Amino acid sequence: MFPNLAQGLLAACLLVLAAQAQEPKSASDTVKLSLPDENWSLVLNLPGFSVEKNEVQLDGRRYLFAQNLATGVILSAYLEKVKTPADMAGCQASLEARAKASTSKKMGESIFDLNGMKVLEYLVPEFDGRRVRQKNFFVCIPKEDVFVNIHLLKVAWQLGQEKLFAAILANLRFEENTRASGTP
Repeated sequence: MFPNLAQGLLAACLLVLAAQAQEPKSASDTVKLSLPDENWSLVLNLPGFSVEKNEVQLDGRRYLFAQNLATGVILSAYLEKVKTPADMAGCQASLEARAKASTSKKMGESIFDLNGMKVLEYLVPEFDGRRVRQKNFFVCIPKEDVFVNIHLLKVAWQLGQEKLFAAILANLRFEENTRASGTP
């Protein structure tokens, strides 16, 4: 869609600014994501994050966008229902395709298993001739017939900041949805 990554990043920044101007933000530490027909929710503990979007999109996917201005971590997540059971092989294939599709110069690219999740990790050292040191974690979790996809990123990455991503991933969980008393 965009001829180069700079235009894509500029468009993404403009979309974020537009969302900030138009929608109320949530400052709650706990964020729940669910799909209308599922009996469970993904629960994320996100202290210090501002939730910019948490909505079901027209294509049926649940989308979350949040950022922590103090740490510079940006999180986006999708819940995507599929016609067959979601599994780790599907996660692996999805992350491999994502890695191949990226045209950025990457360092330290690897796909690995982490507590029932598949993770694609890499660092983009520079973009458009500028040093950015953007750390990326793409996480895929299969849950029944849904793929949970989480993207964590941070620009100006430094050694020792792994804990910023680890804290989010270590505390995510699935909860059964409960109906309010008297609700059919």
